[in-house]
Amino acid sequence: MFNLLVLPLALVAEDFSYHDGVQHFVAKFVFKAQAGGGLPPGGSVESCDSLLPRHIHTEPQGPRESPYTFIASSSTYSKENSVHGIQVEIAGSTFKGFIVAAIDPDTHKRIGRFQEVTGTQPLPCSAITHSDGQLKKRVSLLWVPPNDIPKGNVIFMATVVKSYSNYYAGLIAAVPMYKAIA
Repeated sequence: MFNLLVLPLALVAEDFSYHDGVQHFVAKFVFKAQAGGGLPPGGSVESCDSLLPRHIHTEPQGPRESPYTFIASSSTYSKENSVHGIQVEIAGSTFKGFIVAAIDPDTHKRIGRFQEVTGTQPLPCSAITHSDGQLKKRVSLLWVPPNDIPKGNVIFMATVVKSYSNYYAGLIAAVPMYKAIA
């Protein structure tokens, strides 16, 4: 599929004329056509609040329809137990993009930060997104707890983009329960 993005480059005033003692001119826009996907890769800072892509004329599908697994290694953190952070993973059917945020379930504020890994871009709202439009089957992320809060709970929310018009919002990371083998 080929998309064309048209960007205005300049406004050019031409054809000055006088009519009834008033100067008139014809304005033309000079446009630049750029081949490509039409949007920059990765989510934007504007997506921080809603965790939704800025894809016009589209609506997200809900988490129940999602073909993806979204898991976190823990939902609690403390300075003693979270030396390396919490692993967060999205896997399943191929997808083009994602945005994941870490949220304190009590205050609903964004907390901590994600470490940048190949193909990702941290956002200033305690979130991380993809930095390319390459197809993915799995992405593994590392969330680092906040320095100013010694322990607490965290939930991870995500939107996963399968294609421009097909994406799943409101995903909440599951935390596997491990049983000790006796």
